[in-house]
Amino acid sequence: MKTKLQKLIKLPYLFLGLCLLLPGINTFNSLAAEKSVSAIDLAIRNKTRIEIFETIESQTAYNFIYDTKITQDAAKYNINISHMDIQSVLKQLENLIPYTFHLYQHSISVKYQEQQQLILKGNVRDSQNIPLPGASVLIKSSGVGTTTDFDGNFSLEVSNFPVEIQISYMGFETQLIKLETNRVLEVTLQESDNALSKVVITALGIKREEKKLGYAQQSISNESLTAARPNNWSEALRGKVPGLNINGLGGPVGSQQIVLRGNASLDPSNNAALIVIDGVPISTMRDGTPKGYAYIHFDANQYRIQYKVAEQPISYQIELYHPKVVAQANKTHAGLFANFFMGSKTDLVEYRVDSGKWKTMRFTPTLDPSYQLNLFKRDYANQLMPGKRGSNAIPSTHLWYAKLPAELTIGKHQIEVRATDRYGQVHYAQSVYNIETPQNNDYE
Repeated sequence: MKTKLQKLIKLPYLFLGLCLLLPGINTFNSLAAEKSVSAIDLAIRNKTRIEIFETIESQTAYNFIYDTKITQDAAKYNINISHMDIQSVLKQLENLIPYTFHLYQHSISVKYQEQQQLILKGNVRDSQNIPLPGASVLIKSSGVGTTTDFDGNFSLEVSNFPVEIQISYMGFETQLIKLETNRVLEVTLQESDNALSKVVITALGIKREEKKLGYAQQSISNESLTAARPNNWSEALRGKVPGLNINGLGGPVGSQQIVLRGNASLDPSNNAALIVIDGVPISTMRDGTPKGYAYIHFDANQYRIQYKVAEQPISYQIELYHPKVVAQANKTHAGLFANFFMGSKTDLVEYRVDSGKWKTMRFTPTLDPSYQLNLFKRDYANQLMPGKRGSNAIPSTHLWYAKLPAELTIGKHQIEVRATDRYGQVHYAQSVYNIETPQNNDYE
């Protein structure tokens, strides 16, 4: 048994040992604390995610905890960080790689971040602010793309940013745009002189390369038609155009049916040949558009298209159809149709009566009533009418409708219609109709 004196002798040695041990413990804790709160500097080039994690671990007291699948990712990154704390560093990493980081004491857990598909929206127009439908919008890195709609709008799924978007359209310079963040993209394409040279316009004697066209053209001179002195100019075409059949229909004026390459080719319901005399097509369109042709106007790199009705001034761009007489009433079925020859669904078409307020007409893709009336007159005529009956009507893609007011005063009233086309040009048409007192309580 140890005496009390022996125990007292050992106390100084125990105290000395504790004094020697405590500085070492304090030094270790202070180094760990200093390492955990120190600012982080990274200048990493072409390193994998695991190598980035190891570099951060070497500068701090933190350890990364992650699934083994992360080690299989061989993608390499560049990152520059100067004097940032650990929270700021992790935020930078989340913007760079698809992972989220959770900090708990001296551990950092790494979890895969589900990527949300971002929707990039935009609009593509030319230098005249005209929409370009069908323009190609492509993510250059992945090859995923889309096309613009009729108004030049598009939407495209993008996985992340930054991203390079390529926009192209025939006849225009291709644009490559780099987007750092998601935003609405407004693109203006510039016309390309070189691209426009690829388009060949052929008609009315303009030279073209025969092998590049998918159709045949046959010209008949005036001398060839008059040499045989036929009773009908169309009869003189017999034997002069390959595949053209001339059939007599009889009747008082000896009208002819002209069919190109038989009944099995071209449009089965309308296989009549297109005949152009002195630049004027002798044809009728089934959507109610009068015979004519389109002009393409070029001014340097600018262009616009305008329709020219045969034997009419260039200002004639709208055909109006409405009843000439309307019974005075509070309600009526009388309507106004406006066939805007070069119109499109998005064009603004308005009307007014007697210089009143302009009102918007409704786009109505239906059969043109004027064309329908002409077919009706021919079908129910008391005697055979000269010429060939036109084919049945098809819905027009440039027809607008509005109800005519019938509660106006008795007498004549003026109708005005104006249409603004895609090039910003405004076209006008006028007509008149009468309001009369209904007889025997009849009304429209």
